[in-house]
Amino acid sequence: MSTIKSKLENVGDLGEVAQHSRKCQNKLFFAAKPKSLTVNGILKSLRSFAQITGSKSQDRKVMHLQKLLVAAVNEEPRYIIRFVQVFLFAMY
Repeated sequence: MSTIKSKLENVGDLGEVAQHSRKCQNKLFFAAKPKSLTVNGILKSLRSFAQITGSKSQDRKVMHLQKLLVAAVNEEPRYIIRFVQVFLFAMY
């Protein structure tokens, strides 16, 4: 977490930090690959993300976002994080 915070201070964009972190992440070659992301799949996932409320909702939202980021490739993590940031900013 401290590494992400320090990178965010240097770069200034959480989306770029997410993209760089995803590129540097060790990948297990024997693990099953997640399905490729589609626009409809991302939209459906983000809509269900918005509906999560109640006890332990923050933990469930983090897990939901992690699933999206694990499936993301190339530039996708950057835009997923940026979209979530805009969505959260609009809510508050």
